Order: sequence, then structure tokens, then C-alpha cells
Amino acid sequence: MDLFKGAVLFLPARLCAAIGLVVVIVLGFYNIVVGITAVVLFGVVFLFSLNQKKQQQWVLTSYLSDLEEAMTDTIKTALHGLPQQIVLADLSGKIHWWNTEFEDWQDDLANTEQTLFMLLPDLDLASCKPEGNIWKFSKNHKTYLAYVRMVGEENAEKFLAFYISDITKYEEERSQIMDRLPVLAHIQIDNYTEVLQGLSEEDRTELLGEASRKLSAWTTSHHGVLKKVSEDSYLVLFSQQDLELIRCTKVGILDEIRELEKGNKIPMTFSIGIAAGEATPAELNEKSQAALDLALGRGGDQAVLFYEGATQFFGGKSKAVERFTRVKARVVAQALRELIKESNKVIVMGHKQEDFDSIGASLGIARMSFALGKSAEVVLSSQAPDLNQLRTRIGINKDGFQDYFSTVEEALEDFTEETLVVVVDTHRPDSVASSEILEKAHKIVVIDHHRRTENFVSNPHLIYLEPSSSSTSELVTELITYLEERVKLIPFEVSMLYGGIVLDTKNFVVQTGSRTLEAASYLRRHGANPQEVQKLFWLDIAAVKERAELISTMEIFEGVYAISKYDHYEKDNCVIAAQAADEMSTLVGVGASFVLYPIADGGTAISARTQANVNVQLIMESLGGGGHQMVAAVQLEEVEMEGALMKLKAAIIAYEKEE
Repeated sequence: MDLFKGAVLFLPARLCAAIGLVVVIVLGFYNIVVGITAVVLFGVVFLFSLNQKKQQQWVLTSYLSDLEEAMTDTIKTALHGLPQQIVLADLSGKIHWWNTEFEDWQDDLANTEQTLFMLLPDLDLASCKPEGNIWKFSKNHKTYLAYVRMVGEENAEKFLAFYISDITKYEEERSQIMDRLPVLAHIQIDNYTEVLQGLSEEDRTELLGEASRKLSAWTTSHHGVLKKVSEDSYLVLFSQQDLELIRCTKVGILDEIRELEKGNKIPMTFSIGIAAGEATPAELNEKSQAALDLALGRGGDQAVLFYEGATQFFGGKSKAVERFTRVKARVVAQALRELIKESNKVIVMGHKQEDFDSIGASLGIARMSFALGKSAEVVLSSQAPDLNQLRTRIGINKDGFQDYFSTVEEALEDFTEETLVVVVDTHRPDSVASSEILEKAHKIVVIDHHRRTENFVSNPHLIYLEPSSSSTSELVTELITYLEERVKLIPFEVSMLYGGIVLDTKNFVVQTGSRTLEAASYLRRHGANPQEVQKLFWLDIAAVKERAELISTMEIFEGVYAISKYDHYEKDNCVIAAQAADEMSTLVGVGASFVLYPIADGGTAISARTQANVNVQLIMESLGGGGHQMVAAVQLEEVEMEGALMKLKAAIIAYEKEE
């Protein structure tokens, strides 16, 4: 502190000196000798007082300096002695300072070139934000939490301050709490009616009793509680500590139930929806039911687990059980009828790169709308085949050909909240012909025969998903037969519906049930000509040569997987690729076949086929596609051919490991 500041502190003393000076002046006015003497005395007293003030200021300054030094040492000691690791490093990771706790925590800090990248490789310094980051990492079988923030004055070198705490104890306690959290499973017999059909009362009772005993034993082995809620459904409650074992065994109860044999020709299968995690009982119940719905939508005989924001699938390797009851079809037909009648118009669309199944189903829904007195528009993608060429190929002239195909822009005209959008032959929002129409729609219907995936159209008013069906054309044909109003199909519509069934069944060989043949019979009675429909699949000489080239240049991967690549884009390459994959799958020693081909908007598509026990649907689903056990596909947008090939091979290897 300077003299001025000291004087300010002793302001009363200066006031006294001023008063004394005034008294001396007054005395000198009356007696000069007395005045001079008083001035001398006043000077001596003033100098003495000033000296005293300087001594007091020095004592005060020394005291404050000692106090500051003591506080600095105390702070340093406190930082070094904190039961928390603290370290300062620059932005390159070089360590500049650490406390005693950090030194004791590390094995070796003698190397001056040691960096945080070497000591804590899990830390991502590049992502550090000025406001701070929190990272959790493990070291020497312990768990730590690191709080990192950037420090330093403005326009000066910046440092990263790391505050590291041992949270092993808290993580162990948290793990124990998580282990005790409840897990809820909804279980349903997929084919209750079908599996009991034809059995005696004694065999029925014995079969259901054996299934209940196996389910009870499985529940007990996982320390759970089993509750039967109806003839064909159960609830299972167990703790999260048993969830990992259930996952490791791939929900083994599915295989146990499938192996039951009491004279039933159809094996009994379960669908299971499991929900786990930090949630209320109501939320667990909702998630578990949703998981069960997803398992059923994928064809049954599988389990779906919702846990930690992810979805896991188990099972699903058997074929979907053929439907024997027509109740659902009648109910859906009635519901669809009411939705169409309530709408101002109907827009129908399938998936990108439409095939005959997608087009046929779209035409069938449009014709249903016409029969109900509503206008309908069919929207096709830019990759759709030339319909006029197809119509000419099967000998159908313009007469009676309804001109109801529209562009996206035309379809969006007069679009209101009452407009009904019907999506056919797909349920994935990223694969529809027009995402713009789907996003604008308030009323949506989904009709599909593919196994349900996690990626599903949001908030549909009506869902008709039947993985056991051969095709969407089969489903739409059934709906037409159950409509109260008579639907008069024109020749082109009949041919495309029939062609859709032929395509997806490979001429009634794959995924063909009794109801498939009944739908084909209905179309045949209404004018479908099998010989003419076969012309839809004709290829020119150039296409045949390209198909032969694909087969001759195929690669055998992992001993049983045939893979071939289409080296250039053509409008009909999807048809050629599918046919090539079909032929490759019939070769001796081939378990599954895959043909890769470029698509119009950039990217790569894959057609997958099998005649063996390989489930190509699971392989394609892992890449974001789907389909059926024997026929599946995927479109990898913005993925070049070589990248798609690498992804496919990785998916095959992953599938093999799961087997």
C-alpha cells in the first residue's frame, strides 16, 4: 500500500493536525515568539506521527503478505491433497501439472514426454467443449468419471483441467440396483387354433399341459413368475440379472416349444415380447406389448427385446404359419371400406423400383376405391417399369385401361386431411415411392406381406400385415372378395394381380398356401390368362446374355454363398438380377445366392434367394432390407458396389456366427 492509501486509513489524525495548525497560527498572531515555538513543536509532533503511521503501514503490509503466502501454500497443499485426481494438460495432451493423488494413481510419470493419450486412451480430447465434458472410463478393473473443462485467460494459452473421480463403488451399487429391476415378457401361442385342429381332446390337453410345464420350467430357471392370462397367452416377470442369460441362450424356450409332438402336423410356436430397462410398470407393459406385436408382425416363432433404446431379435428362422381363418381378412376389408368412404380421395403407392406385386396390389386398391365411388390415384416411382410396354406385351389394348396413374405433384393437388394414403408391398417409410406424400398424410393404411421390421410407417390407421401370405397381391385379392360392393376388375388389373402372385411365389413354388391358390383361382375366373401373364417375365436376347454373364462370373463365398455383380445400370436390371439369383440358388452346393446391381438414384441393391436352410431375410434385414426366409432384398442408398459387397460379406459372416 502507498502513503496516500495509508493517509486515507488515518484520516482522523490528519484532521487533528489541521486543527492544531489553525491554533498555532492564531497564537502567532497574538505573540510571535509563542507562535514560532508552537510551530517547532507542531512540526516535531507531525513528523513523529508520520513516522508512526509508516511503521504501522509496514506492519500491516507485512501481515497481509504473510497471510497471502500462507493462503497460497494452503491452497496448493489442499489441491495436492484432494482425494481426487487432478491434472492439467495442453490441447495436444501433454501433461504440465498434476496433484499427488494423480501421481499415486499412475504407474509412471517420470517420462516427461508422457501424454494423456498414453495414460487415458479412452478420452477424446478433440471433442472437449469449453463448457466441460464428462467421460466414464475403466482402468485397472475400476470405473472412473472424468470431468474435463478448458481453462485459461482470454487471448492466452488454453489448458484442459481434468478432475477424475473413482466411481467404482457407486457403479457396483448401481449395477446391483439395475439387476433387481423388473423385466416383463408377453408370450402368445402363434397358432393356437391351427395346432390343435384335428387332435383328440386328450391330445389337446396333453399338448397344452406340456407347453405350460416347459414354459413354467423356463420361467423358474430364470427366477421368474409365470401368469396365464388367456388360453393362448402368458405374462412372465423376472429380474434384469437373468436377462443376460436369456440373451445368451437366444430365448431357448422357442426351440423347446417347437419340438413338442403330440400328433399335430403343425408345430406349436411362441411369439415373445420382452421389455427391460429403467421404466415404470405401465411403460414396461406398453413396450412389452409393442415388442410382441412386432414379433407377430414378423411371422411369429421369435422373440423381440426392447432394452436400452435398442431392439434385438431372436429366432424367426422358421417359415410363417399359413393362415386358416378368414376372420381377419373380413374385418380388414370392412375397416378399409369405411376409411375409403370417409375420404375425399385415395392415393395408392408401393415401394421404389416397383415390381408386379407392388403394381398389382396398387391397381387392386384403386379399383376398390372406384367401386366405392371415390377417386383414386396410383403414384409410381421414377424406377417403375413402363406400364404401356407391359400392357402391350400381354395383348391388352387401351380400351378399358383406366388412366389413374399420377405424378407426385398431381397427387398432391386437392390433398387434404381427409385424403387416404394406402401403402402396399412395403411398410418402411424410407422405401415408399414418395416420401413427400407419406409425410403429408393424416390417414394411412399399410398392406404388406413382408416380415415386419423395426422401421415402420408412423401412426397408420389400419395395418394388414401377413408374412405367411405369398404376396400383397394375394392379400388385396382377398380384400376384394370380401368387399360388399361388387368390384369389376379390368383385364390389365387382373393380369398384374396374377403376375404379382406368380412373381413372389416363383410360379407357385415358394410361399404357396391354399389361400394363395384360392386367390389365383379367383383372378383366373375373372379373366387372368396364365400364358399371357408369363409374357410379363419375358426377356430379350440381350437380357438373357446378361443373366448368363451374371451366373458365369459368380463368386462362391464361405463355401456355399454365390455372389455376383451387375456392372452397370439399366432400367430392367432388377428383373434380370432377381432371375439370375433364382437360377444361382438352384445350383448344386449353393446355399444362398446374392446379385448386386446399381440403382437409378445412386447406390446398390441386392437380390437374395435360397432353396436351402439359409434365412436370407435375416441377412438382408441386418443391412436394412427385408423379405421372406427364401426371398429377400435390400437397397443401400449412396453405397457403391464394392462397399455394398463388403457389407454383404460381413452380414453373411455375422449370420454364420449366430447359427
